[in-house]
Amino acid sequence: MPISYKEVNDTKYVYFSYYDNEQKKKIEIYCGAANDPSAIEKAEALESELLQKQISSLQSQLKQFDAGAVRQSGHRKSKSVKNSMQDNIEMQEYLKNAKIYDPEVYYKTSEHMDEVQDGSVQLVVTSPPYNVGKDYIAYDDKRELQTYLDFLNSVWIECKKKLCDGGRIAVNIADTWRTPYIPLHCYITKQLVDLGFFMRGVIYWDKGVSVGISTAWGSWRSASNPTLRDVGEYILVFSKDNFRMEGGNKISTISAKQFTTYTKSLWTFATVRPEDNDHPAPFPDELPKRLILLYTYLGDTVLDPFLGSGTTCKMAKALGRKSIGYEIDQSYKPEIEAKIRKVESIGLSLDVFTANGKKESRQVLPSIPISLRSAMSDSS
Repeated sequence: MPISYKEVNDTKYVYFSYYDNEQKKKIEIYCGAANDPSAIEKAEALESELLQKQISSLQSQLKQFDAGAVRQSGHRKSKSVKNSMQDNIEMQEYLKNAKIYDPEVYYKTSEHMDEVQDGSVQLVVTSPPYNVGKDYIAYDDKRELQTYLDFLNSVWIECKKKLCDGGRIAVNIADTWRTPYIPLHCYITKQLVDLGFFMRGVIYWDKGVSVGISTAWGSWRSASNPTLRDVGEYILVFSKDNFRMEGGNKISTISAKQFTTYTKSLWTFATVRPEDNDHPAPFPDELPKRLILLYTYLGDTVLDPFLGSGTTCKMAKALGRKSIGYEIDQSYKPEIEAKIRKVESIGLSLDVFTANGKKESRQVLPSIPISLRSAMSDSS
């Protein structure tokens, strides 16, 4: 339900928009000129009114469900009714706390991330350059191996400073070349272990049909020199200082089905085309989305020290998380800003609601998609 601005005939207007589930379309309500304070007040009042209607609708549906549960059991009061009342309270908190946070993006090297407070980050999601000669403008992607590894290590040191106790780092990397083969995931694993990170596991990303059916050739149909072709990449997962990251009263937003899928060590989803992202090596939305849902609470902070085309910040914003990105190449700024700007709301369904790792109720709770505008003054 974002409050937005639109310029018409050289005049900027403020309008309030939301998705109407009954009409199955987006509704826009114009509130007046942007320079009129009453227009902003009107838009905020409309937002508050609609949010309250959503909460009331949820309460009503839960009461109807509970009434059915009581009739079936034959009891005046049942445990399921109490549980639903508690769910109702927690879901109202969920609605109240869901916000859009505008990412912080810095166009500089991430070897010194002085802009980020130490211990303030819950998750690092990143995919560093693979040192394979990609056509980056402001970065040499064909360094001597040790120089490349030293550069990565300096970034990992900074990431560790910025992570909170129990915070996680997830590094997407592919092994490279074949003469000889360079197992980059092994080098990076050793770097992070040597820095004192606790290894949590390795996810293998199977790129599926998007890798095509061609062979790496080598010696075609001959034992002389057959060459293996990689059809996936690694996601290395580590924790800082502690395996557990305390959440207090924070809220998780991962469903039972997602949790079951994402905690398996084999992920299968397609890649994205570089030409669709104006970047030579973008990763798909699905990769940071899964990591953010699995390893962070609503409102947590996600950091990407190699932001690239901006996918991590885009998905963090779309999932109600704060985010920080570092990208050394300013030529990607238009692509990054365009991606982030397209996210105008968060779409989190209440049927994926789980508070603090609490097991989801067996009841089928109503699914009410919500989208909340950025809280302008308190979304720091």
